[in-house]
Amino acid sequence: MQKPVQDVVRFFSLFFKQSLSEIQSISQDQLQELNFSGKSVFDVEEVREVLTSFASQINSLVSSDQEKISKLAGSLAMQLMSQASEQSVEIQPKITDLENEARLKMFEKGVDNQNATQFKKVDNTSLIQNEGRIKELEAQLLQKDAELAEAGQLLQAKVDAAPQYQNIVRMMKKKNEEIEELRDRLGE
Repeated sequence: MQKPVQDVVRFFSLFFKQSLSEIQSISQDQLQELNFSGKSVFDVEEVREVLTSFASQINSLVSSDQEKISKLAGSLAMQLMSQASEQSVEIQPKITDLENEARLKMFEKGVDNQNATQFKKVDNTSLIQNEGRIKELEAQLLQKDAELAEAGQLLQAKVDAAPQYQNIVRMMKKKNEEIEELRDRLGE
């Protein structure tokens, strides 16, 4: 796996570890509050208050972290697109491909070079297959263009040879002659 990818994975991994540490700290604070109260038995309302406070703190932390993660991911995407643009390359991220299982498995056990090599092989094979498919489609497109041009010529020949078309052409010619004759009379 490339070092920049490892660095990004490591950054987000540390971010999540920090979030987990903060959640554990909130839990410990709640337990300390219970221990300092001196009570060994709590009524339902007291338990509800403790759980509500705990849930509120956790929800706040998780919401804040999720918002930060989405902004970080957006910032990373902007950096990548900007760098690609500087190299005259346009990239179109596929949101539907973000949860690609083959890619996600690379990160299950951390940054694993063996999985990365396997993914690179799969990715290269996929790339070769896509290039081959593109060439096939281009050839088919050229063939269809030629067939379409030929069909257009055949259709025009049939239209030109049709008696109805020839009659219309003769009628139009006769009408144009009559119009010219009327113009000449009006001009005199």
